Amino acid sequence: MSFHIDTQTKKDLQLFDEGRKSHSVFSYFNHTRTKGGKALLYQMMLAPLNEEKVLTDRQNAIRFFGENQVEIGIDYHRIDMIEYYLNLNVTVLKNNPLDACIKHVSAQLRPDNNYYLIQTGIEHLIYLFRHLHQFIASTEKTGMPALILEQFSQIEAFLQEPMIQTLVQTKSKLSFLQISQYDHLLRKKFKPQLFSLLDHLYQFDVFETVARIARQKSLTFPEYVSAAQPQVTIQGLFHPLLENPVLNDIEISSTANLFFLTGPNMAGKSTFLKSLGLSIYLAHIGFPVPASYMQTSLYNGLITTINLADSMQLGYSHFYSEVKRVKETALMIKENKSVFVIFDELFRGTNVKDALDASLLVISAFAKIKTCSFFVSTHLTEVAKELPDPSTICFKYFESSLIGNKPVYSYKLQDGISEERLGILIVQNEKITEILDSIGQK
Repeated sequence: MSFHIDTQTKKDLQLFDEGRKSHSVFSYFNHTRTKGGKALLYQMMLAPLNEEKVLTDRQNAIRFFGENQVEIGIDYHRIDMIEYYLNLNVTVLKNNPLDACIKHVSAQLRPDNNYYLIQTGIEHLIYLFRHLHQFIASTEKTGMPALILEQFSQIEAFLQEPMIQTLVQTKSKLSFLQISQYDHLLRKKFKPQLFSLLDHLYQFDVFETVARIARQKSLTFPEYVSAAQPQVTIQGLFHPLLENPVLNDIEISSTANLFFLTGPNMAGKSTFLKSLGLSIYLAHIGFPVPASYMQTSLYNGLITTINLADSMQLGYSHFYSEVKRVKETALMIKENKSVFVIFDELFRGTNVKDALDASLLVISAFAKIKTCSFFVSTHLTEVAKELPDPSTICFKYFESSLIGNKPVYSYKLQDGISEERLGILIVQNEKITEILDSIGQK
């Protein structure tokens, strides 16, 4: 079954590039060495899942490459050239001596780039066949995950084809007859198998890359658990796009399905929520997560509201955009049952009274839905005092302190509710009124 995630959530979590200099999660992982590997990584990230077997198989494959430091060790430029050759939109060379001779002489008299690409593509494939034969023979199969073992078996079976063996055993420079024969063989008879072979190599490229990133960035693989109600335990959670992140722990159990998050501006609420949402997402594509430990049940969807804007095209105010977003969330829950939900500063686009009443109404309704997990941040601490059943709600806050009239943040999650109000102090420290007063005095 697929895992549902919408466009707003992808933007909130910075999953994909939105500009030439965008710093995204995709760019964080995308150190693949082939164009096909990059495309496959993108497709994997576009299609999160909640099927435990598929996710576990992918994890095991990445782990195998990481723990054994497996590297295919080929010039990946060759792979791109091979794909270009297989996709050539020119007629396959004819498999007879006369036509082969005529084509060769013609290419000599009038240089033909397509003929050169065909010859080069064949040479790259012969090199690849030899290299893969040695690579598979030298790679230890003990403990190899079933997914990788199956791919190795398919590659090995293809390489054992008698006609492919003939190519592998070619020692000298290709003759004009061999160029025609081999092109006819590769692009007419074995083209589907060759694309399948490239698909395996693109997967290896992704597995090798993600394993390398996990090792370099201290990421860990999440464990999956089956539970009647959502359960998540994360230790050492951080945001991977920050240079010096502060680690936090969080645990979601069956007794509390809603987390009420408070704290002053700039204390770390939004970063924490992005880190949490990102970890849930990465767990559902079988990738390592930014934490020292994670155990989670599987959800059917993830929806976040962190950087919601108003819509000039639709004529929506910010508040109405928030209301529409809450409705979208409700409909996603109704359709998918088990959803991980994040709201950062719920109903900040209206006056305090309406925001308080609306927040109380929505949060109380969220708390009754035991099949989902909710994280809601707010500056309206008054809501906490009026919740009808706070027993199912976990109250957390980010602390801060004043040193020399300047706020200092620990970025550490604490139990309880924050009553700190630092907004006016931040305004005063920026000396905005002094600037405005100096203008008015002129």
